[in-house]
Amino acid sequence: PHFLFNTLASVSSLIRSQPETARMVVQKLSGLLRKLMRTDEQFVTLREELEAIDEYLAIEVVRFGPRLSVRKTVSSETLDVIVPSLLLQPLVENAIYHGIKNKRAGGRVQVSGRRLEGERLEFRVADDGCGFSPERLAQVRAALAAEGAEADRDSGFGLRNVNRRIQLY
Repeated sequence: PHFLFNTLASVSSLIRSQPETARMVVQKLSGLLRKLMRTDEQFVTLREELEAIDEYLAIEVVRFGPRLSVRKTVSSETLDVIVPSLLLQPLVENAIYHGIKNKRAGGRVQVSGRRLEGERLEFRVADDGCGFSPERLAQVRAALAAEGAEADRDSGFGLRNVNRRIQLY
């Protein structure tokens, strides 16, 4: 909800001063919402997942301006691999929301992916933002490893959702 409200506020302020940018943001938001609403597609290619991330990032780059830098390094051999839909987007959103948003000078988000041995893939979403204290990171990891109310209380929604979906699949 925060992302949606912030995006709509940005569009509202852009309509008069930068109508073409406002139009682009609405188109990206529409595309992203369309992907989010497709409940029948539980799996997509990594290429499609990255397209959803690109729509999300295009909106955030308008909001943050030069304060947000994004770099993607994804091996081309992984692009046609089938992955759970919206697996990486919550992690990118967390990197911006928790890492970059409150950093005065802004920062960089790095998305990378590669194939490991066999059928395994490795994805990383990193930022150079505010970061977690080692104690908080240990709490989040422990909560993600736990089940039930403990995990619900101590880990964020995005991480918890991604972790549960990986465990399910």
